[in-house]
Amino acid sequence: MENLQPPENAQGNEGHVNPPQTNAEPSQDTHNNVTPRDTTPHTPRRKVKKTKDELKVATLNIRGGGSATTKDKWQHINQIVRDRRISAIAIQETHLNEAATDNLNAQFSGRLRIWNSPDPTNPNAGRGVAIVLNKDLVALWEKAVIQDVIPGRALLMSLPWQEDSIINILAIYAPNAAQENADFWTNLAEKWEAENLPVPDIMLGDFNLVEEAIDRLPAHRDSAQAVSKLANFKALHTLQDGWRHHHPTEQFFTFTQEATQLRSRIDRIYVSNPVYELSRNWSIDHTPIRTDHCLVSMEFANPGAPFIGKGRWSIPLYLIKNRKVIQLAEKLGTQLEQDLEGAAGDARTAERNPQTIFHSFKKDLTKKIRDFPESKPQKWKHESLA
Repeated sequence: MENLQPPENAQGNEGHVNPPQTNAEPSQDTHNNVTPRDTTPHTPRRKVKKTKDELKVATLNIRGGGSATTKDKWQHINQIVRDRRISAIAIQETHLNEAATDNLNAQFSGRLRIWNSPDPTNPNAGRGVAIVLNKDLVALWEKAVIQDVIPGRALLMSLPWQEDSIINILAIYAPNAAQENADFWTNLAEKWEAENLPVPDIMLGDFNLVEEAIDRLPAHRDSAQAVSKLANFKALHTLQDGWRHHHPTEQFFTFTQEATQLRSRIDRIYVSNPVYELSRNWSIDHTPIRTDHCLVSMEFANPGAPFIGKGRWSIPLYLIKNRKVIQLAEKLGTQLEQDLEGAAGDARTAERNPQTIFHSFKKDLTKKIRDFPESKPQKWKHESLA
């Protein structure tokens, strides 16, 4: 995959502080031969952030966030990203123009970086799709490359991850009308073929249609043409509905129509097979934001990250001086000495030798000690030797 260059408007060295300049000459005490103090300005060392081995991505339709009555939703987004440790979130119906986006980036510069694709005809009142990165969790956010595929509807991000891999994230806000929805997927496929765009690893957002009747209440199928066009685009990039794959028979909804209480799962996350194999915690959650949509999220690991297991068990410190534990260790240790003497010389066999005996001793001792905290943990903690 080609090397990506940072966007022209990327901010460099955020948080960098230039030391004050001084014209004062260093004083010299020649009488006492004192070495002059070095007054050369030193640039303070910045803390280097490291991208996590696991990324959490999410999507949420906020039903407007650009007016005086809805701009407070970005405060909630900032808190959600922080508290739920979301690395990247796709936002639909942003209703932001360029100036409003710049103001939000300035307001939340400590944590968020927002890229917004506004509606080309009415940015303040219609459409709008954005991708928001959590700078605390994504060290290489400045090197992200953004492509506005279909203004107000489709935004593509190529995000470098730990220097050795790139994650392509496609944020979607599909049209509501069935014919427009079908045409949208046709146009998107043509864009990919004509412009040779990067293959998306993740496609997420508000799709304004469902692929199966189980995802609506009351259950019914959506436009066959629109569903077919979406299926073709998915097949083109080998994408699958991760939540449905993880919950094949479960019925859960992300959108509730206030007037009729009709429900559907129109907000989804599609992923490639490699991403799905490394994913977990597929969830649908409510948020404090005033919207009729739920937050959909999932986590996935970097395929190049080392496997980290549960680690080795160790004796709890409060049991080291416990009288019963000491007596148990002495008893098993005495038996170990006798068994080792019995397996020496000609008595040694492949099944019974010092190595196998010591291995059995460790397993037996560990099992017995691990059983202690399960029965009377509080009592044992106070039965220590003086």
